[in-house]
Amino acid sequence: MYRTAICLISVLLFWIETRAAGTEMESAERQLEVIAASAKLYLESSSGYVAGDLITESQVEELQHYLLISHGKSPATHSGLLNRAIKDRAPLSRFFYSENGAETLRAAASKLGGYAEIEALAHHREGREALQKAVFNQSVADIVDLVEISRHATSKQDNHEKNSDRHQLKTIYTLDEFLEAAFSNGRTEAQQSELLQP
Repeated sequence: MYRTAICLISVLLFWIETRAAGTEMESAERQLEVIAASAKLYLESSSGYVAGDLITESQVEELQHYLLISHGKSPATHSGLLNRAIKDRAPLSRFFYSENGAETLRAAASKLGGYAEIEALAHHREGREALQKAVFNQSVADIVDLVEISRHATSKQDNHEKNSDRHQLKTIYTLDEFLEAAFSNGRTEAQQSELLQP
């Protein structure tokens, strides 16, 4: 009888813990949905945002301020996210917000799976000049070709740099990347930055 009571209590406690964990997960998923919809509407109304657009540090700062006021503190308002946003004065940002730059770079990033490799081109004078010319000519194909050439050259180099960079947090280029960084696999930006501290 005593063992039966202990088993029943254990089962009841397990059920309560499982239910609470499920509720927390549903709550986090719901929070992500609400914040994602709110962030998208805010960017669309304030800057003419289109899905896949580059978002810069100042835009992330304004967005976080809006989210804090409208939804309170959340993983999306963590300061670590702002530190990861691409700077307003970065060459890629300047190219994106030039005439016809947004449409051209958005299309190229879509074909390449993101902006990271395009930004890498802009770190070197020759790549920056070639990228500027491709944006001016509105040539998505030229940008894709430049990245392909860069990939080929990089694959021949030693993997030492890649191994040393594996613990660095990725730059945030888009709203989707911002939300993914904030809510990734239940691990918030605060938890990720704590893991990287010595």
